[in-house]
Amino acid sequence: MKGKTSLMIWFLALLLCACAGGNTLKNSLPPDSTAGANELIKGNDRYQRGCYPQALAHFFKAHERFTASDHMAGSAMIMNNIGNVYRAVSDLNSALLFYEEAYIAYMDLKNQDGALQSLTNKAAALIDVNRFEEAANEIARAEKIAAGNPKLFGPLLRNQGVLLLKKGDYPRAQSLLDAALKNTDPLNLPETAAVNFALGTLMVKTDRPGEAIHHFKAALSADRSSSYYMGTADDLAAIGSVHLSRGYAELAVGYFKRAVKIYALLRNQPKVDATRNLLVEASQKAGMNIELTEFFVEKWSREEASERPCR
Repeated sequence: MKGKTSLMIWFLALLLCACAGGNTLKNSLPPDSTAGANELIKGNDRYQRGCYPQALAHFFKAHERFTASDHMAGSAMIMNNIGNVYRAVSDLNSALLFYEEAYIAYMDLKNQDGALQSLTNKAAALIDVNRFEEAANEIARAEKIAAGNPKLFGPLLRNQGVLLLKKGDYPRAQSLLDAALKNTDPLNLPETAAVNFALGTLMVKTDRPGEAIHHFKAALSADRSSSYYMGTADDLAAIGSVHLSRGYAELAVGYFKRAVKIYALLRNQPKVDATRNLLVEASQKAGMNIELTEFFVEKWSREEASERPCR
């Protein structure tokens, strides 16, 4: 299952200073912390676009700045976000190290929300690679932190649901994912996309293609609104796959064409190859010409794009 991770873009928490009167202006921070906040913003922007090497570079710069000024809250957040990048590029061991460090830092700060998010992300990374027992242990740690909180934590519910989904317990998975969607702020676009993508996957597994497309389209809307290019391509490819499985090859071709071109722009060759194979299959069934799409995919794969998203 595609991993979609909600970044902790809690800028108010980052920029708060413990002074009388509650001043929250960024320019009240020491210079290194202000520079760190700027690098954090740049890193978040690159991450949302699916530009992971660039995001990592900005996050490491932010970590250096926050470390120099001993800005513990900023350092904790950066640890979590670096873990998100490593998870996105399938470097599991690095992701786990950074998530655990973020958890420790947040607990030192008595920031339970941050600690809960870091453990939730750590569990999600373990679920990605089917290390279910370890994931369940991290979920249990997160549940202890969440205990007594009257507001349910959407990402934790989502992870619990995805874990059950991958283990084949579909009824309980749907109950948790429905609850996660209900407890997700619609303005939290990354989490909205993540929950809907998980629900779409569940609908595919339980042979409900119409509902699957509904949820994948909801994920697509959220990912497009947040300019999350990689997620957008994943959503398009998922919708195309559902249409292809139902025998609607012509519809599938349209979605696969859009997805493969985004993957080519992002230079994700494994996903280009996988989606191109599906596109060829669908186009042959539909009797459609895909030469122009092939032209652009080849051109962009040779790094001949004039406006590459990750520059």
